[in-house]
Amino acid sequence: MGESRDDRAGLLRQLATMDPHPESVPINLLVQVPGTPLVFSTGYHANLGAVTALGRADILIVSDAHIHASLNDAARLSRAQVAVAGHSDATEVERMLGARSQPRAMIVVESIYSVLGDAAPLKLDEIARRPRTGAHRKPWAVPGQRRHPR
Repeated sequence: MGESRDDRAGLLRQLATMDPHPESVPINLLVQVPGTPLVFSTGYHANLGAVTALGRADILIVSDAHIHASLNDAARLSRAQVAVAGHSDATEVERMLGARSQPRAMIVVESIYSVLGDAAPLKLDEIARRPRTGAHRKPWAVPGQRRHPR
């Protein structure tokens, strides 16, 4: 890039203290890097950055059939195996999670789907928090806990 490390650090400090742009999407609450906020200029880049950062070979990504193309791209670019459930089919998501061999999983849905304007079923949150029986007895997703090792 041509800049020094100090120049980049100064730019990051400047970006962190400026008023947020209405179209920028901060994901530092999702992927925390101590002292450095992550800001993406588009939702596409935020989706790509978040999902690929959290995906890895030992994770199963279960996505809804109607998620945005940027989330599909991100899931494909991550190192995770991807399974696609029918649109808003919580029963199929639960079946896919129960049958997986990976120790961790990520459910990828939209709160409001951009094409149809409908909402993801709230039951998915309940399913994600349910402890799994068998070899891996941890919940599928625990909000506030980072699952990607540094």
